Amino acid sequence: APSQSAGWAASANGATGVSNTLSLARRIALIRQLLPGARKVGVIYNPADTKSAARAKELQEQLTANGMVMIEAAAQRPADVGSAARSLISRVDVFYALGDANVQKSYSALIKVANDAKVPLFGNDADNVRQGAVAALMVSDRDLGTQAGRMVARILRGAKSTAVAPEFAIRPQLYINASAAQKQGV
Repeated sequence: APSQSAGWAASANGATGVSNTLSLARRIALIRQLLPGARKVGVIYNPADTKSAARAKELQEQLTANGMVMIEAAAQRPADVGSAARSLISRVDVFYALGDANVQKSYSALIKVANDAKVPLFGNDADNVRQGAVAALMVSDRDLGTQAGRMVARILRGAKSTAVAPEFAIRPQLYINASAAQKQGV
């Protein structure tokens, strides 16, 4: 996924579009808003997965910039997620689901640990919230389509596609699970 800080520019070849990628900074802001005292963020991921490792590195940089600390645990298989989460309980204020494939496959184990330990879990998407995370930010397909439609309308009105820079989604939706929040002490 492209980084929002990369600063997309209009392309000489006319390629443009809208990305549903949300910056980690916006996701961290949500954690800070709902849990202002949270400083230690527990993250479980597979360090052998290059995509997850890169996302974890980016998260660590963003957390550091926000005065927070990432405390990580490895889950090299889906079966490792529950034990990895349990190893973090006494060391973290909150869990953040990075979107790692192993974590997603065993999300129910992470939710169980979060509920039992009353450690708030912030998800990566609306599906995570439906399953039992406290909250997540996500761009809806409808909003993404509306934003892309506005770009198309500009081009149909005469703007050259080479002058229309790609955009990131501007209106993420907040998803909250009140029941999970209560179970996890939020």
